[in-house]
Amino acid sequence: MPSYTLDSLFFVSYGGYDWKGQKVYWDDIELMGYADYDVGVKEILSPGSAGSFESSEESPYGYSSSSYEPVARIKNFGREPADFAVVAEILQGETQVYYDSFDWSLPADTDDTVSFNTFDPPDTGAYILHIYTVMDEPPAIDESDADDEKNRELYFIAITEPVTPITLLDLKVNPICPGDVQIQYSLPNGHEGTLTLLDASGRCVDAKQVKGYGTVKFSTDQSSGVYFIKLEAGGSAMSRKIILIE
Repeated sequence: MPSYTLDSLFFVSYGGYDWKGQKVYWDDIELMGYADYDVGVKEILSPGSAGSFESSEESPYGYSSSSYEPVARIKNFGREPADFAVVAEILQGETQVYYDSFDWSLPADTDDTVSFNTFDPPDTGAYILHIYTVMDEPPAIDESDADDEKNRELYFIAITEPVTPITLLDLKVNPICPGDVQIQYSLPNGHEGTLTLLDASGRCVDAKQVKGYGTVKFSTDQSSGVYFIKLEAGGSAMSRKIILIE
């Protein structure tokens, strides 16, 4: 038996509904037509300046910025000019945490880029962004809902703040072993810093790179007297005075 492929059909009318010669394709069991009124969302775009992110088709979009500006490409797929609404909403679970909408107009078979008000996430975690079009005022009623909406998963991560609190937990000088200076230090969140031994004039005697918390031993043959220990990290610094005893 020969195999046939149905490429296209042309309908002039059906009952009381005027098809106006719309072209309809047969794709398996789905009919896709060129409607007079059909608007929708082509794609959700990555924001140009809303923070760094990683994207893929399979994984969520992770944003390290504290805010996000939804941006989308919308299109009038129809034969007629269209006036319609564009809506963006963001859900955290089942709770709506963001909503923005405005009216838009497009000539037939044209597209445009639209942006929405900035969204400031209440906390870190996963969100779902919905962007969709609404055209329901007669006679311009959207004849196809196949492309009305696009979704994207967003994942906001915490922003790493600069190191500000610095604590020298303890300062121990061993008077029995001259030249050995033991310093206990602590940096928040495992940050890196520099621990420096200075003499009374401010000259660097020794310096060590440190991270997190722990104990550092400075071995020095300096004479007894006044010295300073300085801990620096993330643009902040803290000093302690010590006295070496022979």
